Amino acid sequence: MSPIWRNLLHALHTRNGLRSIAQTLMVCCAFAVLHADASAAKDKQPDPAQPTLDFQVMSEKDNFKRGEAVTVLFFVLNKSKTDLKDVKIRLINSGSIAPPKPNEPLSLPLALASVPPFGSETATASFKVDKNAEFIQHKLLFALDYQWQCANKKFSSSQSATLNVLVKREFEEEAKGLPGGTAALLYLILPVIPAILVYELLDSRRRKQGWKIPQFKPEYILPSFLLAVILAAVLLIAAKLDVSVAYSNPVTFAILTAISALLGSLIPLARWVNQNLRWKKQAFTPDDTPDQYLIKVLSKYKNRNKLSWVKGTANDEDWEGLELEQPDTTKVLGACVEVSPTDKTKLKWEDLLAVVEKTGKILNRKQLIEWVRDKSVTVKCVKKIKRGGQVLEQAVASEGLANFKSSQPTSEQIVTPTT
Repeated sequence: MSPIWRNLLHALHTRNGLRSIAQTLMVCCAFAVLHADASAAKDKQPDPAQPTLDFQVMSEKDNFKRGEAVTVLFFVLNKSKTDLKDVKIRLINSGSIAPPKPNEPLSLPLALASVPPFGSETATASFKVDKNAEFIQHKLLFALDYQWQCANKKFSSSQSATLNVLVKREFEEEAKGLPGGTAALLYLILPVIPAILVYELLDSRRRKQGWKIPQFKPEYILPSFLLAVILAAVLLIAAKLDVSVAYSNPVTFAILTAISALLGSLIPLARWVNQNLRWKKQAFTPDDTPDQYLIKVLSKYKNRNKLSWVKGTANDEDWEGLELEQPDTTKVLGACVEVSPTDKTKLKWEDLLAVVEKTGKILNRKQLIEWVRDKSVTVKCVKKIKRGGQVLEQAVASEGLANFKSSQPTSEQIVTPTT
């Protein structure tokens, strides 16, 4: 047996020997553990730290109008000793704020493609507010993408920043200076005002009052408000259908003004056409024959058998006759007439009395008009118009009565029968 094993066996039979062996083993284990930790620490590398930087976005002003250009300023501050390369800026949610090239990222200029350690760079970009953008505050989210290197390894990182863009209506700031509620009411009825003004302009011309400067009278406020509410309801329906009608836009406002003026002109123009048609059919003229004159009188005064026979003056002349009105309410004078059966018809005196009594009471106005039209009766003036003491043969006098003032009215039968 070798001396090593002999000494080991001897030590196992003594207490001191066992203690020496245990201590030796503990030292060996501790050395092995320390060696393993040192090897692991030597092999482990520190985690790379992302560079610290500031990314700020701001616009040249706080609020914008539809269709207005927006200039955005970008500021990048590198607070680390790492070089930032391939720097790009992206607009994540464009919404109603459109970039020049929506499908491409917003890149910094070539000279600013990298940001040096502890350096800073700036850039600008132009946008445009959509013409149909909502009148609210829009939040834009920008992302700054960049690459950096640590321990010969490349990394890509991003950092975000937001920008608030408030879209306001046209003249909203100017409207703040108006009394409370006035601006909202004015904005509501603004599209209706052209219709009211055009209506007033054409209607005054229709009534032969000449071309006058139209006025927005107090009595127009209530109907204007009603029309404006109806228009607002239409715009709400259009908004639900995703159809934007913004009359704050100058072009849209001009189109709406033209449409409003056109709609406002329809009523007086329709009245004008109707008035002309009525004038041709019902207006009294000096050229009217007794037959035409009687038909017009019977058609106009459907429920009357008598009219006022008046005397008066006009242009320093004395006038006398039946007081009549044209469709535009101007005054004219007429004559009293009598009807009798013609020789060429089989109309009897009894038949005529069944339509018109001897007292002048008209029993069947429609039948009498038919007889006048088909020449079954003869019509002639019996109580004629007088002008300056002279008797006029015509059935109607309409000229020279512009300032006629009547007096001494008496009731006279329009028509009386005779054999």
